[in-house]
Amino acid sequence: MKNFSIRTCNLSVGGIPISEGLVGASCEPEADRFDDEVSADGDVCRYDTGEVRHTFNLTLKGYSRENEKLSAIHQADVASENGAGIFVLKFTDEQGATVMLTDSAYIKGMPPVNFTNKREDITWKIRCVFDVPLSFTIGGK
Repeated sequence: MKNFSIRTCNLSVGGIPISEGLVGASCEPEADRFDDEVSADGDVCRYDTGEVRHTFNLTLKGYSRENEKLSAIHQADVASENGAGIFVLKFTDEQGATVMLTDSAYIKGMPPVNFTNKREDITWKIRCVFDVPLSFTIGGK
């Protein structure tokens, strides 16, 4: 039997561990890395699009103090010169072989937040550039 728990995953953003109130994470490519085209006579040509951008969606509980850390990282980026907010993002699964590692990540913007009779989850969108081979591996257990 295979087991998985988000609690056995490790995430650091700019060298800062993110663990309190972690709900989940997902990583989506901006577009396909490879595509193809076909001619009128049926010849198919496959080509590399060069797309290496992904959006890492980090969901935290609304009460998590990790939101303060991410807010501070983004606020420092906004207040600094262009490119100063680029950081290392590392995500690993201790029970499996999943590894995401890039030195080209940044918070895309402040997330939407709602204030109601309960604290809702907060989802941060982090742009990641995985331009080094094997810097993004989806592993099983």
